[in-house]
Amino acid sequence: MDAVELKTYLETILVGMAELRTEQCQIRSDISKLRCELKDLWLQVAKDISNRDSKEAAIEISGTNKESCA
Repeated sequence: MDAVELKTYLETILVGMAELRTEQCQIRSDISKLRCELKDLWLQVAKDISNRDSKEAAIEISGTNKESCA
């Protein structure tokens, strides 16, 4: 391998590394967005469960349980 081939080879490696860094940044950004979406979903689930539990508790307290409402 002569100097020109070596230079071309190294330039190709450097370009490839730069492309990989760009992809890595994009993947990290996507992961961050997905984490935020997952957090929001879990908060919504917790809120829904809390609301459901509160409604069930209110029904039980009022004496109109679901089983007796047939």
